[in-house]
Amino acid sequence: MGRSPDILSGQPHTKPLFMKGKLTEPRVITDYRGEPVCILPIGFYFTDDRWQAIWRRFDEKGEALTHEDLRTLFPDEPALVPRIS
Repeated sequence: MGRSPDILSGQPHTKPLFMKGKLTEPRVITDYRGEPVCILPIGFYFTDDRWQAIWRRFDEKGEALTHEDLRTLFPDEPALVPRIS
């Protein structure tokens, strides 16, 4: 699939500054065409390493990452644990 620029910055996989840390609202990461890469839930802790891991997995898979893909990448992330209602 090749490395595509991030729509928010126009640079290849450059993390927008406003997304660093624990998310207070869901975030949709998109590629340069506006196509979804993944949806990050509230409470997800966002770092530079995680940004790179998401893009690596997206490049390998060639399509949007699912919640299960994110759980596989970040098994210890509390925001990705299924909630019991």
